[in-house]
Amino acid sequence: DAEKTRILRIQEISQRARTIQQQLDSIHTGTQDSQKQSTSLNEALHSAVKACLPLLPPKIRINSSDLGDKDINVRCAQIELEQLMVNLILNARDAISPNSGTISVVAARKQKSVSITVSDTGPGIPAQHIERIFDPFYTTKMGTQRNGFGLASVKLTVNKLKGTITANNLTTQEGACFVVSLPFD
Repeated sequence: DAEKTRILRIQEISQRARTIQQQLDSIHTGTQDSQKQSTSLNEALHSAVKACLPLLPPKIRINSSDLGDKDINVRCAQIELEQLMVNLILNARDAISPNSGTISVVAARKQKSVSITVSDTGPGIPAQHIERIFDPFYTTKMGTQRNGFGLASVKLTVNKLKGTITANNLTTQEGACFVVSLPFD
């Protein structure tokens, strides 16, 4: 029944939160070397999208495209890759809200790297904010829930993983596009 399904979902989310906290604690205390782990990009992408779905308003949908049967591994802890994608997806949600729109998450294999592109159909990034968008505590959002650390955290993680990130506006429609490029195993 519906009530039992909700209780099971809450238990699943609680267990996921405990696991995330344990992984973050071990990374930050140095007991886990994330650079020695190997994480499936497809698995991390699906997990990040699944974690974000309950946080999206009804009029915002998310489309994702993984690497299919050509999945590759990235040298990092799965939680790092998931959190990077969650932050980008939630940033896209905030850019679109409260309107309707679409968030796209696309993984693609390059020669020596993998790219993860998160784009949205929001208004795009005002030109005066592009240069500072990854600065800690810099935010264009209003309200008490906005601390300006989401994109800064993404940038720190990407740097740690020896990757790159760019932020641009889409040229074919309104919206922003973040492209993360990471080396793979």
